[in-house]
Amino acid sequence: MSKSISGRRSQNEDATFCWSGEANGDSCAIIAVADGMGGHSGGQEASRLVVEAIRSAWSELLEDGRAAENSTVTENGSAAEDSSATEEGSAEEESGFEPGRAWLKAVVEEASRAVSSYQNGQEELSEMGTTLTVALAWEGRVLFANVGDSRTYLATESELLQVTEDHSAIAEAVRGGKINEEEAQELPYQDALTRSIGGGGSRPEPDLFPPSAENAWRGYPVEDGWLVLPGRCFLLSCSDGLTKGLTDIEIYECLRHTPSLEEAARQLVATAYRKGSADNVTVAALEHGDVQRLKPYRSKDPLPEKAMRPAEAPSPNGSSGSGNMGSSGNSGQGREANTGAVAEENRGSSRVLRGFILVLAALLFLLVGAYVWEAYDLPLQIP
Repeated sequence: MSKSISGRRSQNEDATFCWSGEANGDSCAIIAVADGMGGHSGGQEASRLVVEAIRSAWSELLEDGRAAENSTVTENGSAAEDSSATEEGSAEEESGFEPGRAWLKAVVEEASRAVSSYQNGQEELSEMGTTLTVALAWEGRVLFANVGDSRTYLATESELLQVTEDHSAIAEAVRGGKINEEEAQELPYQDALTRSIGGGGSRPEPDLFPPSAENAWRGYPVEDGWLVLPGRCFLLSCSDGLTKGLTDIEIYECLRHTPSLEEAARQLVATAYRKGSADNVTVAALEHGDVQRLKPYRSKDPLPEKAMRPAEAPSPNGSSGSGNMGSSGNSGQGREANTGAVAEENRGSSRVLRGFILVLAALLFLLVGAYVWEAYDLPLQIP
């Protein structure tokens, strides 16, 4: 499911690709979002070229899967296999038809070549470029890649995790400890990227997540270089037009409090626009399992105490391999504490509002009294 609007811009320089289904008997899906830059038609063409490169590579992969499914079977009953290992090492081998880290990296490199070829010889397109974020899901596992500041999130029934890291000057300053999040919001040049596809620089190296073949990453199990998905979760890729208008907690609330993925995508882009995002707004989302929806926002359902985690935040779940984010023994206490804090905040707001109304009423009474006194020239009687 994807949704994209031009918003307050005259043209939409974002592009998206979303596909889910089966390949060679395996359930699989892919989502990608590209946010073009460079002015005129440059940004629009850059994002289009990148998405078309991904679409083409995915179509070829599906064709290979159909060919493998229809391949002849050897006498001992097993299909012929290609035993060659990938350049990424044994932990990242792609056995049979299943893609992997090397395939995803090669797709990003092919997309970068497509943009460079289009730019060749056209000086007016020298600054043409785009971001890219991709999530590839296969049989309950997922890989992520990104270049630039478009993001991919993993949303479970307990939290929202920003998987990718922004390649921007400000984000890197925050990660390096030079400034904090509050200071970052006040700085100019929010769109200054340190890495992009095209944009006049060299071909970028995409970040891949999980970053290594560990047994666990940020509290989630890792299997053969893939992140094992929780039983019920969302994957959300977006351009920075969404995150310019909405906070992470607002994104999480929209995902959990809307009845369908289609409605969530529609509300995300509409709310970002309504709250002032000046950029194109694009989202692409997948749902793994049947995520339990909460009642409409501001119902009695409390938000989880750890409803968002930015990139590189420490995991509150440790390195448990279960992937069940609701198994913590203190989760009930956390929800009760969170509910009490919200209730106390609401009571405090109500008291302030009542006091403000009383002050306004008193001022209005005095103004009316003064007007009547002046209009009828009433004598001042002093006993």
